[in-house]
Amino acid sequence: MIHYVNERNIDDRILSEVKEALEKGEILAVPGDTNWLLTCNPFAKGAVEKLYQLKKEKTSHHFAILCSSLSQATDYAYIDNSTFRQIKSCIPGHFTLIFKAKKIISKTLKASKSDHQVGIRFIPGALMTTLIEFLGFPLLCTHVTRELLGMPEDGGDIYSYLIEESLSHQVSHIIDPGEFEFVGPTTVIDFSSGDGGEITRNGSGKL
Repeated sequence: MIHYVNERNIDDRILSEVKEALEKGEILAVPGDTNWLLTCNPFAKGAVEKLYQLKKEKTSHHFAILCSSLSQATDYAYIDNSTFRQIKSCIPGHFTLIFKAKKIISKTLKASKSDHQVGIRFIPGALMTTLIEFLGFPLLCTHVTRELLGMPEDGGDIYSYLIEESLSHQVSHIIDPGEFEFVGPTTVIDFSSGDGGEITRNGSGKL
Protein backbone atom coordinates (compact mmCIF):
# COMPACT_ATOMS: atom_id res chain seq x y z
CA MET A 1 0.00 0.00 0.00
CA ILE A 2 1.35 3.41 -0.99
CA HIS A 3 0.72 6.34 1.35
CA TYR A 4 1.15 9.70 -0.39
CA VAL A 5 2.01 12.24 2.28
CA ASN A 6 3.05 15.81 2.96
CA GLU A 7 6.27 15.17 4.86
CA ARG A 8 5.72 18.23 7.06
CA ASN A 9 2.18 17.24 8.00
CA ILE A 10 1.79 13.47 7.96
CA ASP A 11 -1.63 12.18 8.99
CA ASP A 12 -1.43 10.48 12.39
CA ARG A 13 -3.68 7.72 11.07
CA ILE A 14 -1.05 6.81 8.49
CA LEU A 15 1.72 6.90 11.09
CA SER A 16 -0.33 4.70 13.42
CA GLU A 17 -1.01 2.19 10.64
CA VAL A 18 2.65 2.04 9.72
CA LYS A 19 3.70 1.68 13.37
CA GLU A 20 1.29 -1.22 13.87
CA ALA A 21 2.67 -2.95 10.77
CA LEU A 22 6.28 -2.50 11.88
CA GLU A 23 5.49 -3.82 15.35
CA LYS A 24 4.14 -6.96 13.65
CA GLY A 25 7.44 -7.43 11.81
CA GLU A 26 6.39 -6.08 8.42
CA ILE A 27 8.59 -4.15 5.97
CA LEU A 28 8.26 -0.45 5.11
CA ALA A 29 9.72 1.30 2.04
CA VAL A 30 10.50 4.99 2.42
CA PRO A 31 12.84 7.42 0.63
CA GLY A 32 15.94 8.46 2.56
CA ASP A 33 18.56 10.99 1.56
CA THR A 34 20.62 8.64 -0.60
CA ASN A 35 18.10 6.17 -2.01
CA TRP A 36 14.80 4.42 -1.43
CA LEU A 37 15.10 2.31 1.71
CA LEU A 38 13.61 -0.93 2.94
CA THR A 39 13.16 -0.66 6.69
CA CYS A 40 11.94 -2.72 9.60
CA ASN A 41 11.65 -2.68 13.37
CA PRO A 42 14.87 -4.43 14.49
CA PHE A 43 13.14 -5.76 17.61
CA ALA A 44 9.98 -7.19 16.02
CA LYS A 45 9.90 -10.97 15.76
CA GLY A 46 11.05 -12.17 12.35
CA ALA A 47 11.52 -8.68 10.90
CA VAL A 48 15.31 -8.75 10.53
CA GLU A 49 15.20 -12.17 8.90
CA LYS A 50 12.64 -10.87 6.40
CA LEU A 51 15.03 -8.07 5.47
CA TYR A 52 17.89 -10.51 4.93
CA GLN A 53 15.70 -12.76 2.79
CA LEU A 54 14.26 -9.89 0.81
CA LYS A 55 17.69 -8.54 -0.09
CA LYS A 56 19.22 -12.03 -0.42
CA GLU A 57 22.03 -10.77 1.79
CA LYS A 58 24.58 -12.87 3.61
CA THR A 59 24.70 -12.77 7.39
CA SER A 60 27.94 -10.78 7.22
CA HIS A 61 26.13 -7.83 5.64
CA HIS A 62 25.50 -4.79 7.81
CA PHE A 63 22.24 -2.89 7.83
CA ALA A 64 22.28 0.68 9.17
CA ILE A 65 20.09 1.87 12.03
CA LEU A 66 18.14 5.08 11.55
CA CYS A 67 17.76 7.21 14.67
CA SER A 68 16.06 10.53 15.29
CA SER A 69 18.54 11.80 17.90
CA LEU A 70 21.90 11.16 19.49
CA SER A 71 20.12 10.34 22.72
CA GLN A 72 18.25 7.53 20.98
CA ALA A 73 21.45 6.28 19.33
CA THR A 74 23.19 5.85 22.69
CA ASP A 75 20.70 3.09 23.50
CA TYR A 76 22.23 0.97 20.73
CA ALA A 77 25.84 2.16 20.35
CA TYR A 78 28.68 3.15 22.66
CA ILE A 79 29.21 6.88 22.07
CA ASP A 80 31.62 8.55 24.48
CA ASN A 81 31.46 12.22 25.45
CA SER A 82 34.25 13.38 23.14
CA THR A 83 32.65 11.63 20.15
CA PHE A 84 29.27 13.00 21.15
CA ARG A 85 30.66 16.55 21.01
CA GLN A 86 32.52 15.84 17.77
CA ILE A 87 29.50 14.65 15.79
CA LYS A 88 26.80 16.81 17.38
CA SER A 89 27.32 19.65 14.91
CA CYS A 90 27.16 17.47 11.78
CA ILE A 91 23.92 15.58 12.42
CA PRO A 92 21.46 15.15 11.00
CA GLY A 93 23.56 14.80 7.88
CA HIS A 94 24.63 12.56 5.03
CA PHE A 95 26.83 10.31 7.18
CA THR A 96 27.00 6.70 8.25
CA LEU A 97 28.70 6.59 11.66
CA ILE A 98 30.20 3.30 12.82
CA PHE A 99 30.29 2.57 16.55
CA LYS A 100 30.83 -0.34 18.87
CA ALA A 101 27.43 -2.00 19.19
CA LYS A 102 25.64 -2.54 22.45
CA LYS A 103 24.36 -6.03 23.25
CA ILE A 104 20.75 -5.12 22.45
CA ILE A 105 21.86 -4.76 18.80
CA SER A 106 24.63 -7.34 18.56
CA LYS A 107 22.25 -10.09 19.66
CA THR A 108 19.74 -9.00 17.00
CA LEU A 109 21.88 -8.36 13.91
CA LYS A 110 23.90 -11.26 12.57
CA ALA A 111 26.80 -9.15 11.31
CA SER A 112 27.11 -7.29 14.61
CA LYS A 113 27.45 -10.58 16.46
CA SER A 114 30.79 -11.17 14.75
CA ASP A 115 32.40 -7.72 14.60
CA HIS A 116 30.38 -5.96 17.36
CA GLN A 117 29.90 -2.87 15.21
CA VAL A 118 26.81 -0.96 14.15
CA GLY A 119 26.22 1.81 11.62
CA ILE A 120 24.03 4.69 12.78
CA ARG A 121 22.37 7.24 10.49
CA PHE A 122 20.60 10.52 11.24
CA ILE A 123 18.84 11.38 7.97
CA PRO A 124 18.05 15.07 7.40
CA GLY A 125 14.50 16.13 6.68
CA ALA A 126 11.11 16.21 8.32
CA LEU A 127 9.90 12.86 6.97
CA MET A 128 12.36 10.57 8.71
CA THR A 129 12.50 12.60 11.92
CA THR A 130 8.71 12.67 12.24
CA LEU A 131 8.41 8.98 11.44
CA ILE A 132 11.01 7.71 13.92
CA GLU A 133 9.89 10.05 16.70
CA PHE A 134 6.31 8.82 16.27
CA LEU A 135 7.37 5.18 16.21
CA GLY A 136 9.45 5.45 19.38
CA PHE A 137 11.97 2.92 18.05
CA PRO A 138 14.74 3.09 15.42
CA LEU A 139 14.52 1.58 11.96
CA LEU A 140 16.87 -0.93 10.42
CA CYS A 141 17.47 -0.09 6.77
CA THR A 142 18.98 -1.20 3.48
CA HIS A 143 18.78 0.24 -0.04
CA VAL A 144 16.19 -0.64 -2.66
CA THR A 145 18.27 -1.61 -5.70
CA ARG A 146 17.27 -1.75 -9.34
CA GLU A 147 18.32 -5.42 -9.36
CA LEU A 148 15.81 -6.12 -6.61
CA LEU A 149 13.06 -4.59 -8.76
CA GLY A 150 14.16 -6.44 -11.89
CA MET A 151 15.42 -3.23 -13.51
CA PRO A 152 18.68 -2.80 -15.45
CA GLU A 153 21.33 -0.74 -13.69
CA ASP A 154 20.75 2.08 -16.18
CA GLY A 155 16.98 1.64 -15.93
CA GLY A 156 16.21 5.13 -14.69
CA ASP A 157 14.75 6.39 -11.43
CA ILE A 158 12.98 4.24 -8.84
CA TYR A 159 9.43 5.28 -8.02
CA SER A 160 7.04 4.07 -5.33
CA TYR A 161 4.74 2.37 -7.85
CA LEU A 162 7.68 0.28 -9.13
CA ILE A 163 8.40 -0.90 -5.59
CA GLU A 164 4.74 -1.79 -5.13
CA GLU A 165 4.58 -3.66 -8.42
CA SER A 166 7.69 -5.73 -7.68
CA LEU A 167 7.59 -6.18 -3.90
CA SER A 168 3.92 -5.96 -2.89
CA HIS A 169 4.00 -9.43 -1.30
CA GLN A 170 7.01 -8.54 0.84
CA VAL A 171 6.63 -4.80 1.54
CA SER A 172 3.38 -3.95 3.30
CA HIS A 173 3.62 -0.14 3.31
CA ILE A 174 5.33 2.50 1.16
CA ILE A 175 5.54 6.17 2.17
CA ASP A 176 5.82 8.57 -0.76
CA PRO A 177 6.28 12.30 0.03
CA GLY A 178 6.22 13.30 -3.62
CA GLU A 179 9.24 15.22 -4.84
CA PHE A 180 12.59 14.46 -3.23
CA GLU A 181 16.22 14.43 -4.30
CA PHE A 182 18.88 11.85 -3.55
CA VAL A 183 22.36 13.16 -2.75
CA GLY A 184 24.55 10.13 -3.43
CA PRO A 185 26.44 7.78 -1.08
CA THR A 186 27.04 8.83 2.51
CA THR A 187 30.37 9.68 4.06
CA VAL A 188 31.34 6.82 6.37
CA ILE A 189 33.22 7.59 9.61
CA ASP A 190 34.40 4.77 11.87
CA PHE A 191 34.41 5.55 15.61
CA SER A 192 34.45 1.91 16.73
CA SER A 193 38.10 1.92 17.79
CA GLY A 194 37.51 4.68 20.34
CA ASP A 195 40.46 6.72 19.05
CA GLY A 196 38.54 9.39 17.19
CA GLY A 197 36.82 9.04 13.86
CA GLU A 198 38.43 7.59 10.73
CA ILE A 199 36.84 8.44 7.39
CA THR A 200 36.59 5.17 5.47
CA ARG A 201 34.54 6.54 2.59
CA ASN A 202 34.23 10.08 1.30
CA GLY A 203 30.71 10.85 0.21
CA SER A 204 28.00 13.48 0.32
CA GLY A 205 28.45 14.31 4.01
CA LYS A 206 30.74 17.30 4.57
CA LEU A 207 32.45 17.98 7.89
